[in-house]
Amino acid sequence: MADAVVGASACTLLAGQASLKLHHCRQLLSQEQGLALMHQLPPAQRFAQALRWDRIELSVQDVQSQDRILTLGVPSTLELLVLHTQGSSTQVLTRLAPQALFEDRPLPTPLLQVPLSLKPGPHVLHLGYRIYAGGSLEPELKSLREINVQTTLGNVGNGMMVGIMLTIILGISVYSMVGAPVAYWAYVGLVLSEACMLMQIEGYGFAYLWPHAPQWNQAITLVFACGVLVGHALFAISFLGLRERFPRLWLMHLACLVVCAVHLVWVLLTTGYREVSLSVVLPTALYALLAVITAVNALRHRLTGAPLYVLGAGCLVVFGFILFPLGVAGYNPFADISFFVYPKIGILLETGFFSAALVNRVIQFREQQAQQRMRRLAEAEELLHAEATKRQALALAQRQSLQLASASHDIAQPLASLRFAVTALKQTSNNDAIAKHLDQALDYTATLLNDIIVRSRDELQHELSQSSSVPLGELIAKVVQSHAPTAQAKGLGLKAVPCEVQAPGAALILNRILHNLLGNAIRYTERGRVVVGVRRRAHGWELQVHDSGPGMLPGQIHELMRPFQQGQQASQKGYGLGLFIVKSLCEQCGYRFHVHSKIGRGSCFGVLIPFESASNTVLTVSHQ
Repeated sequence: MADAVVGASACTLLAGQASLKLHHCRQLLSQEQGLALMHQLPPAQRFAQALRWDRIELSVQDVQSQDRILTLGVPSTLELLVLHTQGSSTQVLTRLAPQALFEDRPLPTPLLQVPLSLKPGPHVLHLGYRIYAGGSLEPELKSLREINVQTTLGNVGNGMMVGIMLTIILGISVYSMVGAPVAYWAYVGLVLSEACMLMQIEGYGFAYLWPHAPQWNQAITLVFACGVLVGHALFAISFLGLRERFPRLWLMHLACLVVCAVHLVWVLLTTGYREVSLSVVLPTALYALLAVITAVNALRHRLTGAPLYVLGAGCLVVFGFILFPLGVAGYNPFADISFFVYPKIGILLETGFFSAALVNRVIQFREQQAQQRMRRLAEAEELLHAEATKRQALALAQRQSLQLASASHDIAQPLASLRFAVTALKQTSNNDAIAKHLDQALDYTATLLNDIIVRSRDELQHELSQSSSVPLGELIAKVVQSHAPTAQAKGLGLKAVPCEVQAPGAALILNRILHNLLGNAIRYTERGRVVVGVRRRAHGWELQVHDSGPGMLPGQIHELMRPFQQGQQASQKGYGLGLFIVKSLCEQCGYRFHVHSKIGRGSCFGVLIPFESASNTVLTVSHQ
């Protein structure tokens, strides 16, 4: 243990009864002074290890003796020795070794308290102790009435906090059982570990659960602390989707879990609790830094529930990972507040913000389900309408075919009669010229009708099967020019890479594909730029649209390929049909449509136009 610095702290006037004026002045003694005090005691009452020593001077200005309670502000210590000196008489008020049971305490209270009987005159208290992380005590001298009021209020407050936590656990568990994400179970574990940690730092565990297991009581505090870290890490992984969105942060959280697991094993196997308590400071500090980095990334990528998560994690870091360790180590920045209040504040605020984030996610999930049901209903209505239109078209085609057959039959009858008349005319010598003229007219009429039918059939087949050569450079320039005002209004850069590529295909279809892809890219991109160009591939020309938007996960890409599906940043003016139309057109024309996306970096939409027409289209999705 490092030597304590000798120096007087600020003297305070502690309020007691009106007739008692108690002046309290505290000093920190050096190690040599502490050893000198230790050697004044009998050997049986000494400790083998060096202790940290506080000297407290009291002056009682009253005519009667006063009974007071010295509160030490901690639920337990590794070693404790309290000496009371008045005049030349020194007595040992309390001596607690590492193996001391709860019944060995001077008062049976969860927090350490020592009774004092103060006579008028000067008094000196020497506190020799050793607690976790080499920290210092926060001694206060109070009357019995003040202790009772403080204990009652503390028990009521702690009971309310635990009740709120249990209620939250019950509510979140119900959501989890009806199909909620893993984040809800992780949150249940986090709140449960924090409730256990709260009860332990208040001393309830040693007082009511394991009063005859002092070593276990010393180790379980660190176990609960590691449990809070593990619960918080699992909640961050599941709630923010770190594995899909931030693989590096996910690996760092897994490493934190491994460190905590190894540390717990060490806690259960070692007996050097002071050294173990010091070792927990490093993973706690590292995880606090990791939590800050995670919160910044969640805000930067505008994840759902990120603001509430940041507020909750910030409260835990500030009150639980910064102020509380500082208070334990003896550097409490707010001397009027007990450092054991900090974790309560942090846990309460974090629980509230995280609960709000989960409830908000439940509300959004229900809204999405309602929207999906409405979209499916609209899709079903569209399919019914399309089916009805198809049946009407088939019926119309059948009627037209019957009408055409009837008309053909009706036309064939007079033509046959005319040919019969022509034959009759040919049998008379005087009408050869007239018969010949009529015969030629009928042949010419039949030829015209046949030519019209054949020409109509050929033109229809040509329109359906013939693919022209499309200049992609001109097509891209026209489409980019039409979307330039929209991009300029959003402050986006819009660039078309020049090219002189002639690709086989239908200009109308390629124009529709490019319009949909470029419109979607501009709609979902808030800053940066959109680039359109063509790349040569092994089997064809690839038309590409690059954007610097938020990016998509693989599941989101497949979902957006369905009709009436929109992203979270979609405009209310959209219909969720852009990618579905592109996918359908590519399937009809034998093009290969693929999407390459990375969260936070943007997306690339590619349409591969083969050098020769392809029979099948494959949709591929890639993600990093």
